[in-house]
Amino acid sequence: MSLRGARDPWARPSRENRVAVDGFLRAAIRIPAEVWDVPLHEAGWSPAQVAEHVTLTYEVFLGQLAGDPPMRRIAGPMMQRALRWFFVPHVLFHRSLPLRAGAPREVRPAGPGVRQEALEARLRSAAEALAREVRVSSVRRINHPYFGPLSLRQAARFVAVHTEHHQRQLEAAAASSSAGEPRGM
Repeated sequence: MSLRGARDPWARPSRENRVAVDGFLRAAIRIPAEVWDVPLHEAGWSPAQVAEHVTLTYEVFLGQLAGDPPMRRIAGPMMQRALRWFFVPHVLFHRSLPLRAGAPREVRPAGPGVRQEALEARLRSAAEALAREVRVSSVRRINHPYFGPLSLRQAARFVAVHTEHHQRQLEAAAASSSAGEPRGM
C-alpha cells in the first residue's frame, strides 16, 4: 500500500479545527468578564455574541450532517460558483476572511450570546462531534449560503479559518481591554 493510500484525509481538517478552537478559547478567556457583553465596536457584536456565532457555526454544520436543511442561500448560483472557484481557495490558502462579511441568519446570535463560563464545554463538544461525524457521514457536500456546495473537507477547513478569523477579533479586544481603550463607542 502506498503512503498516499494510507493517509488519513481528515487529519488536516481535524487538526486545523482543533488548533483553531484551542486558539479561540485562549483568546476568549483573556477577555475580562466585565466587557464580555460589551460590543466590540458600534453596532457590532460583543465577545459573547462572537463566541455564540462561532459555536453556532459548528452546530449548524453538524446539523447539516445529521440531515437538517441547509442554510438559506444568500448568493445566486453564478455568484456562488465564482466565489467557490476563486474565493474559497484563496481563503483556505491565506487563512483569512474579509472583515465584516455578513453572517448568515442561521449562525447569527439571537440574544446576548454564550456565557463565558459555558463557552469551552459547548464549543469543544460541537468541534469534537464535528471531527467524529465528518469521518462517518454519508453526506458528501455541505451547502454554504455564499459558496454553494462545498466538499466536507473544504467546509471543515473553512470552519477552522472562520474560527481563526474570530479568534483574531477576540485577541484585539483583549489587547484593547488590557490597554484601557474604550469599546463600543
